[in-house]
Amino acid sequence: GLVGSFDALAYLDKHIVQVIDLSGAKKVLGMVSMLQHFVNLTTLDLRYTSIDPDTLTHVGHCINLEYLLLSKTRIHGPLKKLALCTQLRHLDVRECRRLKGELSDLRRMTKLTHVFTNLTAITGEATDIKQFKRAVELHFVDCVIRGQLPKFIRDECQNLRVLDLTRCRELTDPIPEDLLMDHEQKHIRLRTTGCRDMHGTWITDLISW
Repeated sequence: GLVGSFDALAYLDKHIVQVIDLSGAKKVLGMVSMLQHFVNLTTLDLRYTSIDPDTLTHVGHCINLEYLLLSKTRIHGPLKKLALCTQLRHLDVRECRRLKGELSDLRRMTKLTHVFTNLTAITGEATDIKQFKRAVELHFVDCVIRGQLPKFIRDECQNLRVLDLTRCRELTDPIPEDLLMDHEQKHIRLRTTGCRDMHGTWITDLISW
């Protein structure tokens, strides 16, 4: 299988490298701690790799990161280890089942446009959704999102096009009428399979487009 190596990065100018892509490497060799020396790194793609579970500690030093892709890895939290990565625009930690934290841990990342926390141990309050003011897509499939969705989410998140709340069973009904209307008018794609509708029953499929 494909093998990736951090050791090979040792010979590169740490101030020039902006993209590191080892995605799909079955074996990732070398010292992941080397990441913190790439001060101008903007994209890190380690999806589907066997990186060290404590990788997040070192990633958290890459303060200029804009795209962080870690889906289907063994990393664990807490998510707040990324607190200094305030330039992030795209965060993908799908199926990092040991990754813990709160959506509020991302509140300083005001540039986030795409967030994927599907099948992680990340939790949050429904009102936290409004903190992602630049969001285009928010995916929280099978996450514990507590409470009732706030009204007029798109007044705060004007660019929001996809809100995926599939099987967020801790949400309390009702789904705000303005959000349902935005979905019907195709301003937003709202996915709420497994959530409660306005009559307290389970929604099986709200996607109509």
